[in-house]
Amino acid sequence: MNLPNRVADTFSGGVFDQIANVFICRSERQSVFARGIFSNRLILIGVAAEILLIALIVYTPWGHSIFGTAPISLSVWLFIIPFAFGMIVLEELRKWLVRHRAGEKGVW
Repeated sequence: MNLPNRVADTFSGGVFDQIANVFICRSERQSVFARGIFSNRLILIGVAAEILLIALIVYTPWGHSIFGTAPISLSVWLFIIPFAFGMIVLEELRKWLVRHRAGEKGVW
């Protein structure tokens, strides 16, 4: 794998992890799904803009020349995306444990 592929892969992985992060950080205790993934229109616009920008950077000739990237293969996407979902799963588990322990102590 050459450097442009590594740049694109790393950049895309960071972007998708941050997309997951913006959803899981909306509340310290409440589940992402209880809050509603689609309840904040500004976040959705920001995420859509992020995805559009990453696509332009990774899949267009000007993106390749400016940022030193190369197109990402499907196998790389299939490697990157589970990490974002893994972040969500682990944070949901943490929030559940916080709520469960707070309920035992009588704390909201």
